[in-house]
Amino acid sequence: MPETLAPSVTIRRASEVDVDRLVEMGRHFRDQTVYRNYVGDDPAHMRRLAETVLTMGAIFVAERDGVLDGMWAGTVFDHPIAGVRMATEVIWWIEPSARGAGLAQQMLRMAETWAREQGATRMQLGSWHDRLDGFYQRLGYTPAERIFNKDLV
Repeated sequence: MPETLAPSVTIRRASEVDVDRLVEMGRHFRDQTVYRNYVGDDPAHMRRLAETVLTMGAIFVAERDGVLDGMWAGTVFDHPIAGVRMATEVIWWIEPSARGAGLAQQMLRMAETWAREQGATRMQLGSWHDRLDGFYQRLGYTPAERIFNKDLV
């Protein structure tokens, strides 16, 4: 069920009609974060990712005046080490012009509800800077590990 934040902002589940904008926001995410160093600028791949997550997981979008300003995409899986059903974020992005209005918290709240409905008992979120770490901790998340990358080719 969509959640209305203000007269002009709604958080709702994304659908196939949103894919073009999801690709555009995915490219913004890539271009404006550290992921530009690890993810190629490949719109066709971003489209396949959006279509796959729509089928195998969930994508929630923040819509303001008919424009999508943010997205949270995730899946649920049985964690091989922890032995629990876990939800994980695949990509989470709020356009810079829409930040500070509480969209991220509202999208995460909907994602947590969806994850519980899928049988998840834990949510895992990725972070790439200290400010984001603090945001997660204020929402009750605790750090578990950091990820390191090295190109092998």
